[in-house]
Amino acid sequence: MSRPREELLGILRRESVRFGRFRLASGAISDVYVDARLTVLRSDAAWLVGAALLETMEEAGWKPAAVGGLAAGAIPLTSAVVMAAAAQGRELAGFFVRKEAKAHGRGRALEGIETPSGAAVILEDTATSGRSTRAAVEGARAAGFEVIGALALVDRDMGAAARLEEAGVPYRAVYRLEELTAR
Repeated sequence: MSRPREELLGILRRESVRFGRFRLASGAISDVYVDARLTVLRSDAAWLVGAALLETMEEAGWKPAAVGGLAAGAIPLTSAVVMAAAAQGRELAGFFVRKEAKAHGRGRALEGIETPSGAAVILEDTATSGRSTRAAVEGARAAGFEVIGALALVDRDMGAAARLEEAGVPYRAVYRLEELTAR
């Protein structure tokens, strides 16, 4: 495991993992809750998040022109990845997909890129069933992107991979839930 991934794993375990009884967005009940935002939005973790996600995309062989996902969860991930790319001298655009197009202004459902095209990777903080990731895939495709992959920071192993496979989208995760809960 690379140094950024190892450091980030420690922060995720300490800041984002909670034990108890929780209802997940998917409707499932779990004794473990991962609130990745508690890590992603920390100054000591944001650059690690970007580095880990970018490294995982590189390992998968994905070379996107853009990264993004559903608002609001993917926005800090997207910012972290585009900054990590810039630090490496790479150009990478970021975007976010709204659940519904705005009813005012330009009425856009995808923001951040004027004319979406080319290869894109969808980002997700914590993947469970894959519904929200798939919604982001569909929104990005509808806007004009070729989605070449989907990448979660944490995968709960509760169906996201299968749902994305059904949509023809290669899928990876930086961490599996079991890595975060191992003691």
